[in-house]
Amino acid sequence: MYFKGCLQKQKGIRMKKFISIFLCIAIIVSLSACSFSGGNAVFSIGVADNVTSFNPFHTETEAERILSTNCFEGLLRFDEQGKISLAGATAYTIKNHGLSYVFKLNPNAEWYASSKAKTIIRDSGLDNFNYSITAEDYIFGFEIFKQASSQLDCIKEMKATDEYTLEINLSKKDYDLLYKLASLTFYPCNKDFYEAMGESYGTSSDTILYNGPYFIEESAESEIIISRNPRYNGNIQIKTKQVHIYTSLDKATQLKQFKDGLLNLYISDCTTDEIKGAVQAKPSLDTLWGIAFNCKSKLGSSKAFREVLFSSISAPYEIPLPAFAFERTKSIFPATYTVGDTVFSDFAYEPVLYEQ
Repeated sequence: MYFKGCLQKQKGIRMKKFISIFLCIAIIVSLSACSFSGGNAVFSIGVADNVTSFNPFHTETEAERILSTNCFEGLLRFDEQGKISLAGATAYTIKNHGLSYVFKLNPNAEWYASSKAKTIIRDSGLDNFNYSITAEDYIFGFEIFKQASSQLDCIKEMKATDEYTLEINLSKKDYDLLYKLASLTFYPCNKDFYEAMGESYGTSSDTILYNGPYFIEESAESEIIISRNPRYNGNIQIKTKQVHIYTSLDKATQLKQFKDGLLNLYISDCTTDEIKGAVQAKPSLDTLWGIAFNCKSKLGSSKAFREVLFSSISAPYEIPLPAFAFERTKSIFPATYTVGDTVFSDFAYEPVLYEQ
């Protein structure tokens, strides 16, 4: 079953600058009830954009955003309901009437390095390289982030009170700080590795270190393969073994490959019946999500696969149009089963309680 959806702009609301525009989809991360795959499912998706840089701090295209979102992890992320969720941080406290944020970090988080990256580390003389991800890595990552963006200019300083405690002090209150930390490309970065790479950092999949649920196993001009990160110790339960991302595909090519059973997922941004004949389509103009199953593929034809995904989604008419809606949705896959970004506008306030 396939549903189309759009968000309609609300009258009387003056929209401000959006923090994150791309809705990144199609990376399956939580199929805990799917016994049909045994945790070894392989997915194929098509993306119209290409990848010019693997540097997570310089993501621009949708394909690059998919890679950075799934292969790297910051302090926070959004859950399937669009609420703030813990990622690299295991807890946080807001102090000093909203001017200070203290994050406890995951002490089990580690960097993943490819065999070539390990060779680089060894040849660079980093004999005692620390694969643990510490507060200092977040501090250095923030320094790199500031070179590419000014969207966290409210932060006056970051400091490590111990190896796994990060304190962020603001120059002024920012009620959207948690949203920004969850949506922006602010990730930890190992200073020793970054400086050893120099200008080569992020120019290939072997010149970066990964801390997300996936890592880039292979990359070519038209296809990128990301695989489950064996050193990932975060809170996302990864059940998908591998995802093949075919880049630079136009919509016509994606649709043809979807109909031919070569792609598991097809991304649509309109309410036409362009895939009529391949699946049953039902337009729904005031709801958020849709989902398409390619029954011509081995995985899509699995009834267990379809049921476990669709069972977590209420019927479209039960999903209310949010008050902050401002544009047509760019995703047809439910965020429950993706590592993705959420569109966020800076007038939406998160209720917080300050420690008195």
